[in-house]
Amino acid sequence: TITKEAIKNIDIIIPPIELQNKFAERVEKIEKLKFEIEKSIEIAQNLYDSLISKYFDN
Repeated sequence: TITKEAIKNIDIIIPPIELQNKFAERVEKIEKLKFEIEKSIEIAQNLYDSLISKYFDN
């Protein structure tokens, strides 16, 4: 079992604020890129669907 004393003795290492900020910036950039990629995929899918419809539904 885990005791209160064992938990109190755990060292928690916190990186410097500069490193935390760099990490946050990278995560934000990745999230923006992910959004842009998802948007591009949606546009491409819509274009594909319209072309398929145009050439095969007539």
